[in-house]
Formats: sequence, C-alpha cells, structure tokens
Amino acid sequence: MSQHLLEIIIICLLVYIGYLGKFYLPSYFKRKAENLAQSQDIEQLTRLVKEVEFKFEERTQNLKAKLDLTNQLQLGLHNEERTSLISLHNKILEYYNFLADVTFGGIDFKDYIAINNRMAQRSMLHDSLFILKNNCMLFIENENEIEDVVMKIGIDFLNFTKIFINYCGELNKHGLTYKSDLSVSEIDIYYNTLEELNSAYAKNVSELITNVSPKINLATKSIKLYLNNRIK
Repeated sequence: MSQHLLEIIIICLLVYIGYLGKFYLPSYFKRKAENLAQSQDIEQLTRLVKEVEFKFEERTQNLKAKLDLTNQLQLGLHNEERTSLISLHNKILEYYNFLADVTFGGIDFKDYIAINNRMAQRSMLHDSLFILKNNCMLFIENENEIEDVVMKIGIDFLNFTKIFINYCGELNKHGLTYKSDLSVSEIDIYYNTLEELNSAYAKNVSELITNVSPKINLATKSIKLYLNNRIK
C-alpha cells in the first residue's frame, strides 16, 4: 500500500514538473529574455542619446565660438573703419588750418631755417593725408561721396602747394637781402617788399578758404552720415 502511494506521488510530481517544463518555464525564460533584451536596448538607446547630446553641444559651442569670432572681427573692422575716417577728417582740418595760416605760426620771415621747416611740415602733412585717404578707401564703397569730396579737397591742396612753395622761396630770397647795416630807407624798402609778398599770399589763402571751406563742410557731413548709417 505504501509502495503504491509512493508511486502515485512520484507520478504526480513528474506530471507537475512536466507541466512546469512545458508551460511555465518557457514563458518565464521568454519574459526574462525579453526583459534582458529590453534592458540592453534601453542602455544602448541611452548611450546613443548621450552621444547625440554631446555632439550637438559640441557643435553648438563651436558654432557659438565662430559667431563670437565673426562678431568680434566685424566689430573690430567697424572700429577701425570709424577710427580711420575720423583720423582722415582731422588730418584734412589740420592741413587746411596749416595752409590757411598766413602768419606761418608767427615765425620770423627773415629766418630761412624756420621757413624751410615750415615747408617740411607741409610735406609731412601732405604725405600723411595721402596715406590716410588711401586707408579709408579700403573701407568705404566705390564712388562714395566721401571719396569724391576728399579727392577734390586734395586737388585744391595740391594746387595751392605750388603757391605755398613759391611764397616760401620768395621769402627766403628776400630774407637774404636783409642786413644789419641797412639804412632806414633800405629797411623801409625791405619791409614794403615783404608786405607785398604777404599781401599777395594772403589773397591766395583767401581764395583757398573760399574754395575749400564748403568742401570740408561737405566732407564732415558725409563722414558723419556714413558712420551713422554703419551703426544702424
């Protein structure tokens, strides 16, 4: 009897184990496999997302750096352009005031060294104005009003240079006639001749002012307008 009961129990256990093996375990292992695969997929997906985020952030930073550099270059270029135009304007005024000064800075017209120094100063002003004008033309557009009026002013200055040089030559030549032992009448002749030279030069300076002053005013307005438009 006991032997028969034991056999029945063993058979039941085998049936149960068979059931587990056929129905439950395959389903269990399948779910385990799916969970494992899903976990691996999530890990892979997370890694891909992080890689994409890293690359996006890297490219964003690179783009931002390039934009910042471009903005800095443009700002630097605008600042240089502004500085060049203002320097050009100041140099035009400096050269104009130099040529319009009939007193030659209050020098002694008998001092040929001072007169020669005056001629050298004019030459330096002319050269510096020419360089500044060429530098500014690198920035402004072709056929711009600034370029046109500055060129006209330069031509007026160049034409007046001939008068200036001739005047300095006449002053030096006349200065050689002055001696410390001149008589009163000879001194009168000397200063009368000097006054004639100065009067003729003053007349030429007056014509220069009449011709150039309106052009300088136009240059001032053109440069101011150009810079204001560049800010917008």
